[in-house]
Amino acid sequence: MLNRTQITWFVFACVGLILVSAYLLFPKTFSEESNSTQSLSQKQRIESKYDPVAIEAKISMTTKSTPIQTMNPMHMEIAHATDFRALAEKFKQHPEQGGLYYASSIVKHCYAVRAYLKQPKGQQTDSSDHRQASYMQQSLTRQTSACAGFLDSELSVAALNALSDPGKGDPLFQIQTQLKERQTENYQTALSSLLESKSPELIMQNLIYRNDEGVYFDGKNYAVGSNESVLLNYAMRMALCDSGTASCDKDSFWLSEACTNAEFCTQNMNDLIQHELAERGSHPESDMQAVKMYAQKISAALLNKDINIFMPESMKKTK
Repeated sequence: MLNRTQITWFVFACVGLILVSAYLLFPKTFSEESNSTQSLSQKQRIESKYDPVAIEAKISMTTKSTPIQTMNPMHMEIAHATDFRALAEKFKQHPEQGGLYYASSIVKHCYAVRAYLKQPKGQQTDSSDHRQASYMQQSLTRQTSACAGFLDSELSVAALNALSDPGKGDPLFQIQTQLKERQTENYQTALSSLLESKSPELIMQNLIYRNDEGVYFDGKNYAVGSNESVLLNYAMRMALCDSGTASCDKDSFWLSEACTNAEFCTQNMNDLIQHELAERGSHPESDMQAVKMYAQKISAALLNKDINIFMPESMKKTK
């Protein structure tokens, strides 16, 4: 008579024998089940790869950088447009969304491209580096093609003045006007509206307070032309890129212009800034550290819509 332990081992042995026999007789069934489980796991990985929530969570866990904000839609359209005239005409139909301001940005850009092409060949910059020369030519060809639809008369001061007419109600031009007027009662509101606009071109030109006496940033005034005031300009560009406010790949306005003018052809803004600091020839390494420090503060302010580090005491409203 078998005891309880012997019966238990006998049952396990029988089950094992049945499973082995089933695997030998029907291997495909087992393989399909295994593949099904693996496919499900793979599908879950693929879905999470393209899931925005999963991506945002992954970024927050794996990086210490600040989150990226949503880009201004018109700026996004400009970034990789192939027909600037058609895009400018489209923007003109939406002045209430800042379309006239962005149309004027396109006109300025294409005016610069057309002016460059009209220079005598000897006055156009050239590069002895064959790779850089190739990148320059590709960039110039791409921009020339994108601007080809404009008549010369459409790329003029008169055309720009017509776009910036205050009576047409473009909010970005209105913000720019209020900031340049520097009236205490309007400045703080205009500065907040500037950050809300997420317009990198407008922010680049107007966020840092400047007057004849100097440049203001984060509680300090820097003399016009001082090293700090120059580094702040670089930091502004870096912050606009790092915060996701601006498109800053090799085809963007800023990098395309730098490449065409033979300053430097590169894939990203940080490399361009590093190159330009080295060209200045003073203290490129310490200057780059300062630029990054300023850029981190500016980037955080852009993301948090914090105007305080850009507001001189003289422009704050008094109660």
